[in-house]
Amino acid sequence: STELVRIEAGETAYLLGGGSDGVLQALSSARDLARRLGRIGDLTQGNSEQEQRVIQLRTMGEQLTVELRAQAGQAGKAAPAGFEHRLREANELIEKALAAERQALVAQRIGGLEAEREAMVLSALVVAAALMLLISGARIMLGQARANARAKDELADSERRYRMFAENMRDLIVVVDLNGVRKYVSPAAYTLYGIRPEELIGTRSADFAHPDDAPRLQQAFQELASGRKETESVLVRGRHVSGEYRWLEISMQLVRDPASNVPFEIVGVLRDTHDRVMAEQALRKSEEQFRAITENAGDLITCVGPDGIRRYVSPSYESVLGYKPEELINLPRASFFHEDDRERVAASFDSMFTDHPAPFVSGRGVHKDGHIVWLEAHHTLVRDPVSGEPIETVSIMRDITAQKQSAHLLEEARREAERADRVKSEFLASMSHEIRTPMNGVIGFSTLLSETALTEEQQRLVALLKESGEALLAVINDILDYSKIEAGRLDLEAIPVNLRELVDGACAMVEPQVQAKELELRKRIAADVPQWVAADPTRLRQVLLNFLSNAIKFTFEGSILVSVERDDAGRLLFKVQDSGIGMMREQQQSLFRPFSQVDSSTTRKFGGTGLGLAISKRLVEAMPQGQIGVMSTPDVGSTFWFAAALPETEAAAAAVDAPKPTAFRPAHILVAEDTVMNRVIVETMLKQAGHSVTLANDGAQAIAALHKDSFDLILMDMQMPVMDGLEATRRIRAGEAGRADIPIVALTAAVLPGEIERCMQSGMSDFLPKPIVLDALLRTIAKWVD
Repeated sequence: STELVRIEAGETAYLLGGGSDGVLQALSSARDLARRLGRIGDLTQGNSEQEQRVIQLRTMGEQLTVELRAQAGQAGKAAPAGFEHRLREANELIEKALAAERQALVAQRIGGLEAEREAMVLSALVVAAALMLLISGARIMLGQARANARAKDELADSERRYRMFAENMRDLIVVVDLNGVRKYVSPAAYTLYGIRPEELIGTRSADFAHPDDAPRLQQAFQELASGRKETESVLVRGRHVSGEYRWLEISMQLVRDPASNVPFEIVGVLRDTHDRVMAEQALRKSEEQFRAITENAGDLITCVGPDGIRRYVSPSYESVLGYKPEELINLPRASFFHEDDRERVAASFDSMFTDHPAPFVSGRGVHKDGHIVWLEAHHTLVRDPVSGEPIETVSIMRDITAQKQSAHLLEEARREAERADRVKSEFLASMSHEIRTPMNGVIGFSTLLSETALTEEQQRLVALLKESGEALLAVINDILDYSKIEAGRLDLEAIPVNLRELVDGACAMVEPQVQAKELELRKRIAADVPQWVAADPTRLRQVLLNFLSNAIKFTFEGSILVSVERDDAGRLLFKVQDSGIGMMREQQQSLFRPFSQVDSSTTRKFGGTGLGLAISKRLVEAMPQGQIGVMSTPDVGSTFWFAAALPETEAAAAAVDAPKPTAFRPAHILVAEDTVMNRVIVETMLKQAGHSVTLANDGAQAIAALHKDSFDLILMDMQMPVMDGLEATRRIRAGEAGRADIPIVALTAAVLPGEIERCMQSGMSDFLPKPIVLDALLRTIAKWVD
């Protein structure tokens, strides 16, 4: 810039003063400018275009210097590229100057020194103007060269930074040409493909893609290479060196030449998204499965948010409740429930987001057409897998209308069964009372008649009468026992029992029948069998007697053996073995069924109801680890057995047999009985035993008698007119008549457990079933009087 100032100053001096010093100053500055223009080339190395322009400018500067020195030399014709317009102007001025110079020389020769001077000055001014144009271009080029140098440094720095980023990124950076051939591959290739980057240079990306994905990758590449798109992204599977394919997300960017804007390469970033894609696929599969289940399930599936609004409703709502899913979405959770159940169901949903969830609830849903649909809901809370915060409640509701109807029908059936059971119980109680009352007369009078003076024939007939009555009573007892078992009212006691005395007593009871058939009855109790066990003596004796009765009934000669021992399991094993007619195997299978005997001829020949063994089976099975069975061989005999885990107990807790009939003192007894026949029988039995008796026809008369006299014991019938025995007992216990603690023994034909329980609850002390057995009557009186 200093040289330009000097040139301009020299030019001005010449124009103003006309001297040669200004010209010399301009020439000197021009030489310096030429030298400096030579140095500009050092700043333009690497840019051929700029170098050429500087060379041209330097040449022009040198030529201008020569011409200034000659005061009118020829101007240089070369000009820097890019400055064509200025050079044309300079050339025109120089040509004009040269022409003027030639004219000046001619004029000098013709006209003298003054014309020559004017021509030289004019030529110098023209050349100076051209030089000013060239100097202006040089200034621009110098600034551009410096800017390019800075840009080159910045580009180098940027390149170093980006190369560092590329070589340290986990993602793979790839640069390919427009044919898809790799030009650059970042080090992440080893992680992604298991191959060193240099091995991938010159290969094609599509060669490593899964065959099913390669066409999509190629299509995306062509969109960029053709210039139709600037960016593209595609998800493909890339092949690892091991042969495994992994999902990759490839993002591609088209790179254009900054000068011509023509595409020349593509940069791609490859990211390993295999785990994410596999997770998404698993999630998508799970969602598809869930949707398939929910959309095809018969149950109603609902998703409810913490705000209580439905987010999802399964299609099954339409078939169950008549609503399409879109009609229920974004509505409150219990909107379709009956108004009486809505609040309770909503509270169940809301509870899932609290510390006290109630996941189960049932209620009445209202169908779109208005009819009721019973629903049972089961809620499950879904939490965010990361934060653990509740997201929503998934509720599965099931149509339980059919179950509700079945439960209603079942409840009605249960009530009907209970009603029928009550009717049955009432019938049995009535039958028992109605049959036992006359049976009391038959057995009671036959017993009393046998005590009188009779002929031998009369004694035989009375004995047959009594035996027939007792047989009928046994049938009644069997029926009542089986009814109790069927009704589930069979409860066994567990009291101390002297086992040997019980077996002896049972054998003693059948001894007359054994002797009548001239059979031998033997007993065998093993040494390791305890003396005392906890059991129900009545039921234990009943089973033994049933076995003994059958053995006597079906044995015509030989013997019967009763044995007790321990089996392999440590239980007590009771056996009754006979030498009777025996049975075949197929006959044994139905032996313990109700009303079942070996065949119909058995009933005709031997009698019986067929209930004895069925009752025995149920009694044994009610005992601890109870089991019953039979072993039999035709024409050889049978062995009936049963086993039970009867624990050993102490003798101190054992029940003592009732006192003998002789162990009593005479007592004053009040008998309340409405049936004349029963009054006569009981009165006769008591007076023959030495007791004094007062009779009452009903409960009211009994209370009146207590006001008049003192008694030791009351025998009270349960069913009487005016006032029954239960009411009379309650009043006596309340202190309305005589001693409130006087022993009261029920005389009842109702022997079902419920009836007996009613007796005891009213305040009675004991009970005697009808028909009245003399021995039992006298023992009971002795028990309470003595």
